[in-house]
Amino acid sequence: MPQLYGRRSHRHERRIFAANDGHSRSRSVVAVEPGCFATEWGTTLTESEQLDTYRDVTTPMLAGSRAMKQLPMTNPPALFAAEVLRLIASDDRPTRLPIGEDAWQALLDAAHRQHTALLNARPLAVS
Repeated sequence: MPQLYGRRSHRHERRIFAANDGHSRSRSVVAVEPGCFATEWGTTLTESEQLDTYRDVTTPMLAGSRAMKQLPMTNPPALFAAEVLRLIASDDRPTRLPIGEDAWQALLDAAHRQHTALLNARPLAVS
């Protein structure tokens, strides 16, 4: 059974997993890119006393965090767990693994923006 090591990359909001099969020195690294999942995160926040100066910002932010679980586009947490377990069991691991339809769409949108920017920059490179 492979061992799994995880690390969160704050800059890109990815989970980086390295799996080692225990029989070799090689490891494969996969950037797991989760979409929005319906977890208890927003409902389990511990609040400190709010300062009046920030109340206009923090009150809607906390309400939004608590409501995230109810959003129709959230993925079931079981999907994330199943995909990570499938990843661990697989000998053929991708470099990137978006999990959830919204994760795929976010990557496709980013790729489209990059492609468009590259096409727009081409005349500058040619002249």
